[in-house]
Amino acid sequence: MVCRKIPFDQVGQFSAFDHLYAREHDSFKDLLAYMPDMDSIGKIVDARKKMAFDRKTIHSILIDRYRENGISGREELIDSLLDENTFTVVTAHQPYLFGGPLYFILKILSTVKLAAQAKDAYPQLNFVPVFYIGGEDHDLDECNHVTIFGKKVSWTTSQIGPVGRMTTDDLDTALNEVQEILGNNENALYLTGLLKQSYAPGTNINRAISRFIDALLKDFPLLILDADSKIGKEAFKGIIREEVMSGVAESLIHPQQELMKNIGLKPQAFVRPINFFYFNPEGRNRIERAGEGFEIVNTSLHFTVEEMECEIDLYPERFSPNVVMRPLYEEFLLPNVAYVGGGGELAYWADRKLLFEHFGVPMPLLVRRDSMMVLDGGSAKRMYKLGVDVADLFKEPNTLRAEFLARHAEGGISLSRESAQLSELIREIQAKVAGVDPSLKGFVGAETSVFFKTMAHIEARLRKSLSAKHDVELQQLASLQQKFFPDNGLQERVESFLSFFVREGNEFFRKIYECADPLDFQFKILEL
Repeated sequence: MVCRKIPFDQVGQFSAFDHLYAREHDSFKDLLAYMPDMDSIGKIVDARKKMAFDRKTIHSILIDRYRENGISGREELIDSLLDENTFTVVTAHQPYLFGGPLYFILKILSTVKLAAQAKDAYPQLNFVPVFYIGGEDHDLDECNHVTIFGKKVSWTTSQIGPVGRMTTDDLDTALNEVQEILGNNENALYLTGLLKQSYAPGTNINRAISRFIDALLKDFPLLILDADSKIGKEAFKGIIREEVMSGVAESLIHPQQELMKNIGLKPQAFVRPINFFYFNPEGRNRIERAGEGFEIVNTSLHFTVEEMECEIDLYPERFSPNVVMRPLYEEFLLPNVAYVGGGGELAYWADRKLLFEHFGVPMPLLVRRDSMMVLDGGSAKRMYKLGVDVADLFKEPNTLRAEFLARHAEGGISLSRESAQLSELIREIQAKVAGVDPSLKGFVGAETSVFFKTMAHIEARLRKSLSAKHDVELQQLASLQQKFFPDNGLQERVESFLSFFVREGNEFFRKIYECADPLDFQFKILEL
């Protein structure tokens, strides 16, 4: 295993937020509560200890969920959260089908690594990595597919509402497709069995992904949290009531979004007058003001102020935070010190500082997850045989192709030196002609332009001939780039980690973990 690092600037696939975050932390001083470094964790621990916090709530949620999911062996880790010297490091995502693309597992293992690094820095404290399942979202199109060995498998369902609450009853077709793609080696058979067990009919998506990830990462001290819980919402209902009744978030976030614009960043979150959804038989729908009361968008449901207050008090579990309020809900429940996410995610968090301050909840350290490209052994051999370094794969395809041809041309294919010599000769001819008959200047210019066109034509023919000579190698080069940058994007955003697990087994996760270093702010290349 080899782990290499290159600056984000050389990758060419990241947002303005990513680049600014990696280079100029001070630009965020008015947005982030803490700078992204290990020293900040100690400061957040102090802030957390000053906050009135009921650890029993999150303990009850986790105990109930793990019992409900039929998962054991994590009780000691859950119990540790009752200790005032134990804190969490969190990441979150929607429940991608069968774990989704590579970055899904990168987020989780980056979080596990950061928790271990925090423990090394603060040995008197304990840090528990937590994966928060965003199963209350209803964006099925974002998470209903998985790509394995370049083959996309999609889940088609007529179910509506929060993805995490959908059942697994109509997943047979997708499971069979995955089984066929994975093959039948030992690791593939293990995955297939685990998937069918985790996604068995009669369960829901949140429970299925919990079982699947917990089993795959059983060797790591990870807790998986499904916070779609009456216990959690009951504890949170004071904040639910204030936001629904008064709409405080909008006035607190807009000033922070202006600060983002001032440093050249585009705000990611669209803040609304009310930033909660309402669960009902028709799905998960927005709450809006309607005259003196409230309406649930796209339904026939209406509430007076008194009815809404009663609804919040009796049924807080019916209220679901949107992207604006979910970070606050997460941090309210957990004794958290750091949130690990992608650049786009952190941009969502960057305008929440005043919101956290208003509700008296410490804002966590925002840490950019590891971004990583995984280079399998076969691809590495092909790359080195072609005389290409992994850093070359990040170049624009035409540039990489031209550089390859230039290296394999005996004496080169550029006629720039010969063209320069020709230019000098023509200048001498023009000088001689001008001394005899200046009227011939135009004639000489026209004639000499033919020479340059001929030179360009010769060079193009040389390039074409060389391309034909190395056609196989060029195709291999293009294939490598397509593999690691599918559709001109990053491998981690398309290809599933299952593709690598089939070859590597659990060793794959260990290698990812060893390569991960979320506070390093560089792109990682893992050569298996």
